[in-house]
Amino acid sequence: MKNILKNSVAISIAFTIANTQLVASTSHCNANENVVFSCNTGKKVVSVCASKNIGPKTGYLQYRFGKIGSPEALIPSSPESFRSSVTGSSGCGASCTDVVTFRNGDFSYSIVNHQQDYELQVSKKNKNIAVLECPKDNDGLAKVIGNIDTRLFAKWGIRIDE
Repeated sequence: MKNILKNSVAISIAFTIANTQLVASTSHCNANENVVFSCNTGKKVVSVCASKNIGPKTGYLQYRFGKIGSPEALIPSSPESFRSSVTGSSGCGASCTDVVTFRNGDFSYSIVNHQQDYELQVSKKNKNIAVLECPKDNDGLAKVIGNIDTRLFAKWGIRIDE
């Protein structure tokens, strides 16, 4: 029985270490944060990271974009001010699309989830200047960590337009 318990603990520790290394190599979030969303668009990674204590009146959320280890965009630059720079929208007709947008001056960075197809849209003064797609695996599923689901963002106190 002791050996089974030892093996279970060892497997659990190994899984946690492997999972932490996977997240660290595929997102900009650190060990003290939750990976809300992360996608490798090819040369660069887009991540949305949240503090462990995020809620309607606590914690933070931050958009990060760039190469792993040296993100070039952190929005907002002070994560605690995210409530004034993040909005979401959700539309469900024949299909559902969730969008979370981070704003920085004239620029908007939107992560679009259309039935588990993800893309990043970058706009300046409401004009699209770039669209990056999250790649798909052999089964046609987006290769992402997490999910952009506006119901979750609404629980955190982020304004969601329907």
